[in-house]
Amino acid sequence: MSGTRRMRATWRVWSLAAAIATALGVSSVAFVYFGMKAAGKPLTFTTALLAGLPDWYFWAALTPFVFWLGARIPIERRHWPRAAVLHLLAGGAVVLVELAVFTLFNHWFYYNPYAPAPAALGDAYVWNILRSFHYAFIIYWLLAAAGMAYRYQRDAVARQRDAAELSVRNAELESQLTRAQLEMLRAQLQPHFLFNALNTVAGLIRERRNEAATDVIAGLGALLRHALSSLDRDEIPLREELGVLESYLDVERARFRDRLRVHVDIEPAALEREVPSLILQPLVENAIRHGIANTPEGGEIWISARTRCEQLELEVRDSGSGFGLDTPWVADSSRLGLHNTRARLDRLYGDRHSFFVGNGEDGGARARILIPARP
Repeated sequence: MSGTRRMRATWRVWSLAAAIATALGVSSVAFVYFGMKAAGKPLTFTTALLAGLPDWYFWAALTPFVFWLGARIPIERRHWPRAAVLHLLAGGAVVLVELAVFTLFNHWFYYNPYAPAPAALGDAYVWNILRSFHYAFIIYWLLAAAGMAYRYQRDAVARQRDAAELSVRNAELESQLTRAQLEMLRAQLQPHFLFNALNTVAGLIRERRNEAATDVIAGLGALLRHALSSLDRDEIPLREELGVLESYLDVERARFRDRLRVHVDIEPAALEREVPSLILQPLVENAIRHGIANTPEGGEIWISARTRCEQLELEVRDSGSGFGLDTPWVADSSRLGLHNTRARLDRLYGDRHSFFVGNGEDGGARARILIPARP
């Protein structure tokens, strides 16, 4: 604690002690004044004031020091014997000093001229110790206990603040880690579809379908523009994601021509919902590669999106033969596109999402994602 803050804290303790001493002193003055009057030995108000008020102000003057001792030497479970001994010694010393000041004050002011001459100063001091030591010692412990309570409260606040700061730091580190993982997954995914698209171009060139290859390259350029525009965002509106997907489908239509038939059914309310960028492309790619590419007559793909309560459902189905029991990647998603899709959903939504890849009820393969429907 800086010197200025320490002075302010001491002043606050002193001010509070003075206010309490004034209240207790006034009640003591009233007790002395009216009590002596009722006993038939009336005192002047000045005499009652000198009898009832000064002792409380002596304690008010000592309060910051005793309060500091209580805060500096708290009685804690591990070191309570040592702290108790120190407070017994310090309390005894403080009480003896306070009683000495009180005795001197009475010796100089209280008895003269309002009472007979006092006894010897030493006898008066001993008498005050025998009469008032235990009461004064109780006052010391009350003030020390207030200092200890302040220490405990201050430490509790500091612990809560440190815990909150640690929680914030942990949350920031976790967020940074999650984002780094997402960036890594997306960095893997983009070269993945780029590699597949280039393979498509190479295949078309080998087939001497130069015009189709040119169309694929043009579509690939549009696809890359869409992909690069979402590099700094984990989520994009579904409307924008569908634009990316359409660029990808343009590439695949140039390759498969009439063999690829795509049906899109998007609920209007779903268009502005947030989805992970490039979340649909690997699902559609999987449907094309395993449901249509190996079928001479080609096939169909259905892409749908709808809101259900507070969730957004995305679904990709194909008309292929579906998955056999000997297709291990259906269970563990070990292929890159589906593996990254599952990993990205886990990072972004935790247990607030579901991801299913398997056979559809009417045949073919089906991929279904449920995520929170965030605008």
